[in-house]
Amino acid sequence: MAWIRYALPAALAGVLLGALFGACNGGGGGSGDGGCPPVGPPEPLFTLHIAAADGPLPTDMSLSVQWSAGEEPVFALDDPESWKTLEDGHVVCDIDRDAAAPSDLEQLSCELWTSGATLVEISAAGYLPYEETLTPQKLDGCEDPVPSEVDVELKVDHDAGTGD
Repeated sequence: MAWIRYALPAALAGVLLGALFGACNGGGGGSGDGGCPPVGPPEPLFTLHIAAADGPLPTDMSLSVQWSAGEEPVFALDDPESWKTLEDGHVVCDIDRDAAAPSDLEQLSCELWTSGATLVEISAAGYLPYEETLTPQKLDGCEDPVPSEVDVELKVDHDAGTGD
């Protein structure tokens, strides 16, 4: 029984050290300072915040998304039929599905429920096309990617319509 005198404190020390240094593949924990974030409800891998440099978003703006599972249906601001929910797509924009297409929207937030690298293309008449492959961010010691917020500003195409 003498081994209990030494084994029990060693086991308790192991439990305390595990709690102190986190159980997320060796990463931090509780306080949010470093390490893996606490496990919570599912979140989109990317959230886009789209705005135009010169005022409201153009009504003909469209958003295309491609990722490892394939190409998502195109979101078109002027086509309510293209506005998906999480039940029928992986691109979910914060827009009133019961209202008409907006003509004075200052910003549009869209959740991309993808995994891995995600190609985003945004286009609108009179604006430079936006194209970027978003790469998931990871924290040291964590297996899962961390959700990211991405700001996109559509810039006016000053050469549009000039024939140059």
